Amino acid sequence: MIPIKSFKKNITSIISIFLFTLIPFLKLFPIKTFFISTFFLAQSNTKLFSEEFNKKNYEFHRKSYYEFLEKQNYSEAIKALTKLIEIEPNHVYKSNFLNDRGLLKGKLGDISGEENDYLKAISLNKNSSLSYNGIGRIKRNSGDISAALSFFEKAIETGPNRFEGYYNLAQTKYAYLEEKDVSGAIFNYKKAIEVDPNHSRVSKTYKDLSNILAVEKQNFQASIYYASKAISIDPKYAGAYHNRGISKRFIGDQKGACSDLRMALSLGNKDSLRWIKKFCN
Repeated sequence: MIPIKSFKKNITSIISIFLFTLIPFLKLFPIKTFFISTFFLAQSNTKLFSEEFNKKNYEFHRKSYYEFLEKQNYSEAIKALTKLIEIEPNHVYKSNFLNDRGLLKGKLGDISGEENDYLKAISLNKNSSLSYNGIGRIKRNSGDISAALSFFEKAIETGPNRFEGYYNLAQTKYAYLEEKDVSGAIFNYKKAIEVDPNHSRVSKTYKDLSNILAVEKQNFQASIYYASKAISIDPKYAGAYHNRGISKRFIGDQKGACSDLRMALSLGNKDSLRWIKKFCN
């Protein structure tokens, strides 16, 4: 059976050929001109109407998506994204919408749907760094650390100036490997900061560096430096005060250590209480 769209297209082509063939045999030139130009004008107007309709549709669903997203109504946001994916002709933009939809599916617990959307995004845009990061996180959460590392490395390859790939790779190398790759984690955390020093997770990256340098390298001065960088970005970062306080204790700054630990406790870090009881009374 011939698909309806294909049938309509073929009929239009046949009529067009017929009319051009008919031109030499028509005696009434004004009637001929009017008939043919009207036919092609109708075709053109149909196309323009369709494009205008799609544009209005696009703007409507785009606005709906952001409204639902702001309200954290992820189910409806996914529906709006699905419409945008259907309408959007540009593969890169369509890929971005697929990434957004995948992320929302993940928030709703549809991990299989999330991964499928990331894979579809990659099929449209081989350089979709966000897609590789997304699949990497899924693999890591499922325990497939080797695959996770490969996807994060691919994310860096396709997006060398993006924060997420370096950050995810650093986290995985330090917290998920049976034998921690401490040097690799430190390198990638620093690289994440270097490529995007204004990223929303930079303060956490500084705090993580502070923790690794204190625990793994006993480099307490460097730990204090990075904890201070985190605090300069987020003055209410309890974890950074906690790290800095402990590192100050190990370099003999008792007063500074207790001050930071008390600040950390006041900001909600309950672990600080144990250190305060041990060193600050």
